[in-house]
Amino acid sequence: MSSTSVLRHTVNELIETIGEAPQPDGLHVYIQKTPEFIPEIPILYPHRMADPLLFLVLDGEMTLKMNLVEYTIRKNEFLFISPNTIRQFISHCNDSKMACMCFSIDFMLKTGIAKSSLDPSAFISSKQSPHLVLTSEEANTISQLMQLLYERNITPANYPFREERLIHCFGTLMYELAAIHTNQHQKLPLKLTRKEEISASFLNLLTQHFKEQRSLQFYADLLFITPKYLTQTIKDILGKTAGEMIDEMVITEAKVLLHSTSHSIAQVAESLYFSDQFFFSKFFKNQTGLTPTEYRKVS
Repeated sequence: MSSTSVLRHTVNELIETIGEAPQPDGLHVYIQKTPEFIPEIPILYPHRMADPLLFLVLDGEMTLKMNLVEYTIRKNEFLFISPNTIRQFISHCNDSKMACMCFSIDFMLKTGIAKSSLDPSAFISSKQSPHLVLTSEEANTISQLMQLLYERNITPANYPFREERLIHCFGTLMYELAAIHTNQHQKLPLKLTRKEEISASFLNLLTQHFKEQRSLQFYADLLFITPKYLTQTIKDILGKTAGEMIDEMVITEAKVLLHSTSHSIAQVAESLYFSDQFFFSKFFKNQTGLTPTEYRKVS
């Protein structure tokens, strides 16, 4: 089954759930003025977007998962979500406030920023941590630039130098974020432990093969270690066994697919390489306590 069958949301679909009209040019900046309920759809279930999504928490905290890894971001902390990452918002406190920005790849290409020899957008796809803890001064700078970018983006189309001012402001924001990211990661130890290397390699392999391969032996063989050592290593580094990580990845993908009501249970089972619908349903219920049909009704 084509990867295009996986449920995805566009920037505009996400924006509509928070009661806002899409902004022009493939760019949307959202500045939350007062605490308010974070909408249920599409935020509270696993989904993908083809575009990057950047968050700055202005107050309170929120928790979300990206490709099974859970992050809690608090005041003056920043998170960037790479394109096509499976994301799921888990919780937020009642007084949480945030500023966020999402933009299309077409918009970024139009700005010319990706053609720079020092492309500041590269940090969006960095394999290093996407979670940044900012100083109060850094957070204030980013917040002000996002506010300015918002104002530039809603300026009438016939305003003099509208596009040039917008592109300049976007570039300044991206360079500021890239500088903070580079500065923080230059200070981190570059040498991973053997167990950290195995864990990183396992997660990379898992995202590539989880649909068709759920055997510990398969991943252990690719890493040239025993299944027992793989299980213990992943448990030590990630807090879950390798088997649990495999099952969680499959279940997360299954939930994404089940939200697409155009797919039957049998089609979902087939896309995840289960031998038939019965075995998929049994696996899903063992993991979630619900049958796929029950999950689809309540989700």
